[in-house]
Parts: sequence; structure tokens; C-alpha cells
Amino acid sequence: SYGASDKDLQFFFKKCPNLESVSLSHHSLTGKCFHGLSQAPVSQLILDECNNIRTKHLVSGLRALKQLKDLSLNSCSNLTGSDVTVIMTTVPKLNSLSMTNYFPLLSSTSLLPLSSLHDLVTLNLQFNHAVNDSVIEAITKNCKKLEDINLTGECKNFLLHFSSPSIKIK
Repeated sequence: SYGASDKDLQFFFKKCPNLESVSLSHHSLTGKCFHGLSQAPVSQLILDECNNIRTKHLVSGLRALKQLKDLSLNSCSNLTGSDVTVIMTTVPKLNSLSMTNYFPLLSSTSLLPLSSLHDLVTLNLQFNHAVNDSVIEAITKNCKKLEDINLTGECKNFLLHFSSPSIKIK
């Protein structure tokens, strides 16, 4: 274990009730610390490469973040398909989501719940091997506010049939 513990971070967060953006990338936390953010107006949460996060702690913390609009879970390699489903159900009002790079436990079916994010404007799935035609079709059919999508990299084996001409593809 390295860095501050969940207990230390929870204490810190409680002392900072005005936090709007929190980045805990490359951290060994389990997610218990998120309870300390319940009074803060956090709109952005970056958890890239946080591979020890436990879904129950993350979901509990996300439920308390009523103003969350931007979530980054890049390279959280321990996420499973059921984790993605629960997380997307917990944060249905996201405007921006990033799930790039390495997710060995995800399949294309695991990403279908992203299509339930009806307020999504920006989606980054760069180098996410689980992206395929079905995922893109579901997202473009249901995420009508989507303006910016990054599909760079491994997600290349699909045909692009978009329902919105305003989507910018990177």
C-alpha cells in the first residue's frame, strides 16, 4: 500500500467541504474514503488506475455525490460487467465518462449500460477493447445529447452508423 489511507482521505475530505474536483489516480484506496465527500459539491471524480476500489464503497460514495457530472475510471482493471451496470445505474446524470485502456474483465455486453446515460455529452472509450458495433449502436441510439466520442485504438472493428450528425468522432 502506498499514499494516504482511506481513513486519512475520509478525514481530509470532511475538512474540505468545498471540493468540486477530486483526482485519486494510481491510488490503492478501497473507496471507503468517499463517505467523506458527502457534503462537498464534487462534480468531477477521477479514479484512473485505482485497482483496489471495491464496488460497494464506490457506489455508496457515488450515491452521495449528487452534483457529479464527470467520472473517469480509466484502466480500473478490476471492474467487472456487473460493476459497470451498478455504477451506471448510480450516476444516471453524468455528462462526461471516460473508460479508456485496460479492462480485462469487461466484454462488449459489459459496456451496454453506458447507453442508459441519457445526459452524456462526452464519452472517451479510447483503447477499450470491449467496444464493438452493438455498444456503439446502443450508445448512439440512446445518448441523444452525445457530442464528443473518442474511439481511438483497439475499438476499430465496427461500422459507424450514428443517429446524430452533431457527434464528433476522435
